[in-house]
Amino acid sequence: IVPFLLGMVPKLICLITKKC
Repeated sequence: IVPFLLGMVPKLICLITKKC
């Protein structure tokens, strides 16, 4: 579960801040 969360966080930040 932890690796999954670590993979999702950057994607969420990317979507929210529009910085990909």
